[in-house]
Amino acid sequence: MNNRLDQIIARIQNMHPFNIWQVKPDGSIEPWYEVTGAIVRELVIDENNLGEQVQIVGAQIGQWHRYASLCKRVWEITERHYRVWRDTTTLELLDPQNKPADWKKPTEKIVSATIRTLPEYTKHYEAQERAEEAYNSALGILEGFKAKKEIMRATVVKATDYAAARLAV
Repeated sequence: MNNRLDQIIARIQNMHPFNIWQVKPDGSIEPWYEVTGAIVRELVIDENNLGEQVQIVGAQIGQWHRYASLCKRVWEITERHYRVWRDTTTLELLDPQNKPADWKKPTEKIVSATIRTLPEYTKHYEAQERAEEAYNSALGILEGFKAKKEIMRATVVKATDYAAARLAV
């Protein structure tokens, strides 16, 4: 490999891992599959192992399409959990019951600011950010496998005498 590619691979391999979460039958989510920077090795075309790569790239695209779909679903679930929490909290803040006699209904600005100061707000946003990052990362990996397929399609030559696949130069 060339020096520039080696630098790119090293940078990606040193990235922090991320989790692909699964949705359980009850609708809750939990970490399921950790993706590390080692995935980059699968995205690089190995000229010494072209035959196997040509055979499995379709399965890898399907696998990462499924992972990206799952990540999108988890992202949507975390956004829904946040909205339910936010709306429930807003209703509690606006409910006059159990408030002092001189209580005044807070403005929308005050309610919004109050919600943003609660610890749960940060927890919800961090969960959404993790889910969004996992989705975008899974999409990036999916696009990487699609690009690998197209590069191999354009450059791999199979001789008519059933010789081993090789890159056309």
